[in-house]
Amino acid sequence: MEALSKLSRFQVGALSTTVLWSLYGLGLLQPVFNLIPLLVAVPTIFCLSEIIRRLVENSLGKRSVPCNGEYVLITGCGSGFGFALTKCLVDKGYHVFAGCHSPDCGGAKELELYSKRVEVIGMDVGSDESMKSAREHVEKKLGNMGQLWAIVANAGVANQGPLEWTTMSEIEHIFKVNTFGVLRTVKEFLPFVRRARGRVVVTNSLLSTIANPFVIPYSMSKAASKALVEGLQRELCDFGIYCSSIEPSYYETAMTRHRTAEDYRKKYDLIDETMREDYEGYVELCSEYFDSVSSVITSTKVEEPIDALAHAVCSVRPLPYYFVDSPCVSFLREIERHVNIEVTDAAVKCTKYLAALKKRFTSTK
Repeated sequence: MEALSKLSRFQVGALSTTVLWSLYGLGLLQPVFNLIPLLVAVPTIFCLSEIIRRLVENSLGKRSVPCNGEYVLITGCGSGFGFALTKCLVDKGYHVFAGCHSPDCGGAKELELYSKRVEVIGMDVGSDESMKSAREHVEKKLGNMGQLWAIVANAGVANQGPLEWTTMSEIEHIFKVNTFGVLRTVKEFLPFVRRARGRVVVTNSLLSTIANPFVIPYSMSKAASKALVEGLQRELCDFGIYCSSIEPSYYETAMTRHRTAEDYRKKYDLIDETMREDYEGYVELCSEYFDSVSSVITSTKVEEPIDALAHAVCSVRPLPYYFVDSPCVSFLREIERHVNIEVTDAAVKCTKYLAALKKRFTSTK
């Protein structure tokens, strides 16, 4: 199994296919293929090889890389996924550089008290100066002995509301953090990970695949971040580095707690008079939309994306994508993959009606 872990997924598949064809050529599979027509034999061999490949990959995926106190750098650790992942990896024996935009925040203070293996670093992913300073600190800390095993680019910001209500400065800030912040993090710390033949992990989103209304800039920023992970995996495969995109749906964190109607009202009041007439009633619509989406698909099981993030860091064979979804969202993803966009649009709209039914059913109890 150790030898197989050094092969790529494609090489494992090619090996299983070669073995099956060799057995077939030697006649060792003849008793089986006597039962099926020759026309079916070829696709059967390819199906069997794919089954074998998946079994091997599943077995490799369950194995963890031995932890010898390596370092992991995580951004956005003041709350949410980054905060929880820091504790999770420390419990597994890793040292963690916990990047926090505000190192004096409550979450950062709690992490410092949690373990001596946590080192909180002030890190603004939107600032070149801040990231260069963080890199110099990490380089000095690692010295000649330590290894930075993984980067987890987790810091992110969200924005809600119709695109026309959103200013260009707000959109630029979203990209500054969600896209260029991820890029800046990867570029600054990739040399350390490359030497360790480690892991690059990026927290993305369901919305990088399915662009929902009222979160268009956020979806755009995450789609760009996902493209970074895909391209980087192909670019760095010769170095033995695995890159993973973690794409959770809606989970209850500080970032996903949606705005109230009053928040939308403030944005609505800032747009020009003509636009306010056109968008009359949209304050309530936005609030109701996010209420409906939250009630149908938001999960409080934050341990699910944390498990995915930890697996991407620790597994011998991490996955390129981790889709962490509720059954409802998994259904939406499958629709997106296999049918035209009109069907996906209809399915997204259905979430609102499902929420209304759920609310009505709950209120009658």
